[in-house]
Amino acid sequence: ATPHLGQQLRDDFGETFSRSLLEPAIEKLFGRNADDLAPNSHLLLGLSRIICLTSDAARRLKQQPHFDQRLAFHSADEGVNPAVVRYPRSGGTGRWVEALEHQLRNAGVEIRTGAQVTAVRTCGGVADSLVVDSETIELDRLVWTVPPSLLLPLLGERALPPPPLRVTTLHHVVFDQPFETDLHFAYVYDPSFSTFRVTFYENLVPDIERGSMHHCTVETLDDRERNDLDVAGELRRAGVLSPTSRVVHQAVRAVSGFPVPTVESARAARAITSSLEDRLSNLLLSGMAAGRHFFMVDVLRDLHARLGAGGHTT
Repeated sequence: ATPHLGQQLRDDFGETFSRSLLEPAIEKLFGRNADDLAPNSHLLLGLSRIICLTSDAARRLKQQPHFDQRLAFHSADEGVNPAVVRYPRSGGTGRWVEALEHQLRNAGVEIRTGAQVTAVRTCGGVADSLVVDSETIELDRLVWTVPPSLLLPLLGERALPPPPLRVTTLHHVVFDQPFETDLHFAYVYDPSFSTFRVTFYENLVPDIERGSMHHCTVETLDDRERNDLDVAGELRRAGVLSPTSRVVHQAVRAVSGFPVPTVESARAARAITSSLEDRLSNLLLSGMAAGRHFFMVDVLRDLHARLGAGGHTT
């Protein structure tokens, strides 16, 4: 088995591309050397393929599965992306959450927010109930998608230290001129930039009248909250913002930390997951911290497959 991400990258892409291109980008975003990170960590950052050679040469090489997995087309017009991406015309991505909540409630699902699980009770190798605030709720199965280490103190066991985290800071900015790109979003891998990712909302819904309001969100991953980021300066240097564009409004918010998948934290997650699932037969663990999936669509697909379509779970 590959011991760490650094070795995986050098095996897959070779020394030159790995050392000069991929590893600096990974260290910028995770704050760790690739040799300290678990295999496949680069997939969380959209770094599965690179663009190199000429477009004709890349096109020929991509006919072979080995190279197709590592090389990207030079143009987004080539290839087929199986993903169907939609963005609400009004209300932002929160509309998807609201729609999902509405469907679940109509199907008889009880959703509680602002509640706290204070204990998980077990009997005979199963999790038979949990305590939410002061109410005991009996269980058929327990689905757990947050870090498994958080389950330990609810079982009366010693809590483990959390994995290392990078602080995600969101810079919501409104400019008075359109952006000079048609991209929906962009990753910024260049270590000379602080920006991690930019989302250009007007390009997601291009036919809405904007007037002088042009929105984007710039994200950073760092060891600290980045309130000092010169958003306009970085976007101008990246070539996606006019030199004369001015900031109309800006808001900054730090959100929950982004977990750093080190070799040690990944090993600990697998050990905790295996131990808990061996002890509790009706427990399903999923999510990145369980050593499985990170993106929500993958978590939902994983749980749907493991629960079985049409199954009933409390």
